[in-house]
Amino acid sequence: MNSTNSCPICNQSIQEEQARFYFPKLPDWHALSRYLGTVHVDCLRALPNGEEVSKPLADICESLYGKESETPVVARERNLVVKDCLKNCGCFEIYDFDDFAEFFIPVHATEAVRQLEPNQFLSLGVQGLQVLHRSVDGKLSLERTKPHFVVDLPEMTYEVLVSCLSRAQKAATFS
Repeated sequence: MNSTNSCPICNQSIQEEQARFYFPKLPDWHALSRYLGTVHVDCLRALPNGEEVSKPLADICESLYGKESETPVVARERNLVVKDCLKNCGCFEIYDFDDFAEFFIPVHATEAVRQLEPNQFLSLGVQGLQVLHRSVDGKLSLERTKPHFVVDLPEMTYEVLVSCLSRAQKAATFS
């Protein structure tokens, strides 16, 4: 089934099973503003001329959601950003700008993430709409069930995720 969205990089329709990233709206003057909307993950990973997208997006996220924000950034490692959304939804919001994935980890599931063994998976969120998979070699992937697609997360290892979650929990505002 076709999506009504077209990728602004390749101008091809985004199929339901294709991994996608929802690129944020940026000011017109910003060099990355032309990527507004839904973009194929594979297209972002293969941008010509080695265009840097990950670090600028992580920097923007960190500057927009500073310590005074209602949903502040509480941990960052390279281009992995963790926001404190506990007051709003009881979750940590994870932005992996290297792999172009965004997902939520409910605070009650953080211990389950820490105990996730190789070759296991963990349903995250309501009705298992997001599933985190850990492979035997420690690599992660994120499966979305509606629409169904899988994003491999080669830059975000299991150890990096656990480390960021631990720092996020220490810095988070539990209320």
